[in-house]
Amino acid sequence: MKKLLRPTYIIDKLDPNYRRSQLLQACLMMGVGALCLLAVINLAVFGDPVLALLDALGAVIAASLLYLVKRKRLLELVSWLFVLTLGLLITAFLSLAAGSNNGYLWTAVFPPFAFFLLGKTRGFWLTVVFFTIFLIQLYISIFVKQVPYLSLGGFLNTLEVFVISLLLYRFYEKTRTEANELLQEQSIRLEKMAKTDKLTQLYNRQYLDVTLFSLYKERRTLPISVLLLDVDLFKRINDEHGHLFGDEVLVKMAQRLTEVVRDDDVVGRWGGEEFLIIAPNTSKSDALGLAERVRRSLNMSITESVTTSVSIGVSSADRVKSPEELISQADRALYQAKSNGRNQVCSFISAVESHQRTINNKA
Repeated sequence: MKKLLRPTYIIDKLDPNYRRSQLLQACLMMGVGALCLLAVINLAVFGDPVLALLDALGAVIAASLLYLVKRKRLLELVSWLFVLTLGLLITAFLSLAAGSNNGYLWTAVFPPFAFFLLGKTRGFWLTVVFFTIFLIQLYISIFVKQVPYLSLGGFLNTLEVFVISLLLYRFYEKTRTEANELLQEQSIRLEKMAKTDKLTQLYNRQYLDVTLFSLYKERRTLPISVLLLDVDLFKRINDEHGHLFGDEVLVKMAQRLTEVVRDDDVVGRWGGEEFLIIAPNTSKSDALGLAERVRRSLNMSITESVTTSVSIGVSSADRVKSPEELISQADRALYQAKSNGRNQVCSFISAVESHQRTINNKA
C-alpha cells in the first residue's frame, strides 16, 4: 500500500515510467473529453439524465486520476485504478450486452493496458482473472441463456485467442522491459564515461567546469573554495621510472584523495598531474585546513625509493566575479607554493602579499 501512495519522480525520457505516465495522461485526458461530450449528448439528444449523470461522474473520476498522476505523481496508484476500472467497465458492458453487438471484441483492449501499466507479472495475473470472468460470462450466454448466434465453437475460439494473447503480451512486455533496462544501463555507462577521467576514475575537467559553474551560481552566504593540487617533481618520476609507473602514482594519489576529502567535496583530475577539489559552502580558513589535511595525506611512499608530495593553491569565491577568476586565483596561489619550495599550501591572498613583498624588495 505504501508503494502505491509513494510519488514516482521521472528523471528523463529514458526512464521506463515516462511512457507509462504519458499513456495514462493521454487516455485520461481523452476520457474526460469523451465522457463530457457523452453527458451532453445523452442529456440534450436522448433525454436520459441518469446516463448523462453517470457520464459526468466518469469524467470527474478520470479528471481526478489525471490530477493524481500529473500533479501528485502517484503513478502506481493511478495505474492500478485505471486498469481495474477498465476491467470493471468491460465486464459490466459485456454483462449488459449479453453477447450481442460483438461486445467481446472489447476484451482485446484489456491486456495491452494491464501489461504495459502493471508489468509482465502483475499484468499477466490480472489479465488471467478478467479473462476468466469474460469466459464465464460467455459460457453463461451460450449454455445458460442460449443466445442463438453464439456456439461452442465460438467459445473455444475465444478461449484460444485469450491464451495466445496472454502468452504474446507477456513475451512482448518481457522483451520490452529487458530492452529498456539494457538501454538504461548503457545510458548510465555513457554518462559515467562522459564525466570520468579514464586513468584515475575521478571526475574529468569538463565535469569539474560544469559543476563549478553551477555551484558558483547557486552559492548563498558561505563561499565556494577550490583547491588546485600539483604533484611535486612529477616529471622526474616519469623520467626515472617511466610513464606507466607515473600513471600508477596518479592512480594511488587519486584513491587517497577520495578517502581524505569530505562527502560534499567534488574531486577530479584537472589535467596531467594536477587535481582540483571543489569545496562547496567552505570559507577560506576551512579550505586551508582541508588543504593542509590533503597535503599531509598525499605525502606518501609509493616504493622504497619514491615518495610523493603536493603543492596546493587555495582560493575562495567571496570576492571573485566568475568561476574562471576563482580558478585563476587558485592557479596563482599554486605557482607561489611551488616558488616557496613545494610541498606546502598557499592561499591567493598569501600569494599576492608575497608577490608584493618581492616587488618592494626589488624597489
